[in-house]
Amino acid sequence: MSTSEFARQATRGFAWNHIYRIVDYGLWNVFMAVIARQLGPTVAAPFVYYMAIAMPLALIGTLGVDGVLLRFLARVSHDGRDSDGKDLTALPLEQFLTRLFSFRLVVTLIVVALVFVLLVLMPMIIPSTAAAIGSLGALAPFLMVFLAGQAMTSFATFALIGLLRVQEVFVASLISRSLLIIGLVIMLFTHSVDVWNAVAIHSASVLLNAVLLLYSLNRIVRSMRQAPEQERRKLIKPILEVLRELRAFVFKPTAIKFFLLTPVMLYGITTWGSDLLSSVLGRQPDIVMMRIFFGEHSKEIGYYQVACQVLLMTEYICLFGLSGAIVSVFSSLVHKDENDPSIAKGKYPSLARARREVMSFQVVVILPLCTFMFAFAPRLILLVFGKEYIESESILRWGLLILAANIALVGGGVHITSLVTIGKERMVFRYRLFWGATNLIVNYFLILHYGALGALFGTQLANLAACVTESIKARSLIGSAFDARNTLAVASIATVSAAFAYYLIDLLTPSLALFWQLAFGSILSIGSCLLLYYVFRLRSARGVFDRGVGFLSPARNLTTAANP
Repeated sequence: MSTSEFARQATRGFAWNHIYRIVDYGLWNVFMAVIARQLGPTVAAPFVYYMAIAMPLALIGTLGVDGVLLRFLARVSHDGRDSDGKDLTALPLEQFLTRLFSFRLVVTLIVVALVFVLLVLMPMIIPSTAAAIGSLGALAPFLMVFLAGQAMTSFATFALIGLLRVQEVFVASLISRSLLIIGLVIMLFTHSVDVWNAVAIHSASVLLNAVLLLYSLNRIVRSMRQAPEQERRKLIKPILEVLRELRAFVFKPTAIKFFLLTPVMLYGITTWGSDLLSSVLGRQPDIVMMRIFFGEHSKEIGYYQVACQVLLMTEYICLFGLSGAIVSVFSSLVHKDENDPSIAKGKYPSLARARREVMSFQVVVILPLCTFMFAFAPRLILLVFGKEYIESESILRWGLLILAANIALVGGGVHITSLVTIGKERMVFRYRLFWGATNLIVNYFLILHYGALGALFGTQLANLAACVTESIKARSLIGSAFDARNTLAVASIATVSAAFAYYLIDLLTPSLALFWQLAFGSILSIGSCLLLYYVFRLRSARGVFDRGVGFLSPARNLTTAANP
């Protein structure tokens, strides 16, 4: 594959990945916002707590498989060799995926069995534990369905992203999330919005998504390796292959041991450990801790969830396209540098250029949104969630300041991805272990004394410190990705644009409905920002525009993408 062809494929992969994640996460946030508004911070807290338990359990069930798919699947699908010419795996693509999928199912079945024992059997045997478990006991069947569906969804999603076939992921997500919203509308019209129904509909949508994605993955993999007349094989064959691998894992435990000791799985387990520690730097442990301190129906949980939901949407609406796909693309660039005889060993010029381009993109797109959200946070919370959540305003604004500093000055998650793709996953694990432990210790005191605001400070600052540590190491091994002049220019333009929009709306349209104030404010803020980008001829902004045009016009030669 030529450099320009790879650049076009990578650009389209990023774009489709971004569209898929925006739709997926956007519709999910609509669902969460309606549930929060309908139930209020106190009644919605058990649903927030359920999700805070469900997502880490789903992550535990991956046991490194997702990282392997993102890092190695592109290589296995091409030549199956690493930079030294050694086989990454002796298995063909179909069997490689089948074995990984079977292992993923085995781990998930173990996690589901533990959930059944702890949340269903234990309250029956020891009734005194029922009070501590709370509503999770009644929701346990849905949790088990979710874990099974999420295991299959996650596997197929990361496999398709690893192959840069994100369009199929988008279609499946659109269908399943749309049905989730239809279920929400039915609940609204029948006045049956409650935690139990919300969890039931969510679990069903995840299971449907899993079926659609696995069908697409099977079709694509077969078409890659077989003659056209053999592509439409019956679904029974891959199912039998999975059952055969499952039997080998279940009845020969040593097979799991040897599988885990393979180079690709050792890599995957290390990155999985880093992901687990990164989740400690996320909101789920904070919600669990607040539940322990303040009870299952604490308003602090509701306030924190709303602030984090808006904060994450602010980040993801611009950067979701980089998630997942960037690992595969960075890995391919490292593979290219390592196999180029003209490049000295331990040097990664292609990766260094891509890092600078990605960080420049992040700064251009995220800072204007952060400044706009900071200015209009109270209006947004009142419009979407209602006056019961107005306490979330200060939490959100502090989070936006820390997020902007992390993305613009440090680089956010670019560095952890860079270090992982050059084989420094164990180093990342050590960094995340230290900052994750620090976060848990500090948050104990911060949450106890300051509630949701303390949780945000502890977690966001610990995550910022972890990113700083990783950026220092990535800079020494790969090269700096920070452009001070570009960051200062974008920060100034974004601040001026948001301030202009805020004061003009406040002056001219204070009597307008909140929706129209936000609509006109966003138009003024974004429009003035784009105008200033053009007036000052910001090259980084021009690069973002060129990539957008390249996605819409695939035939165009994306020289800027080929040589970032």
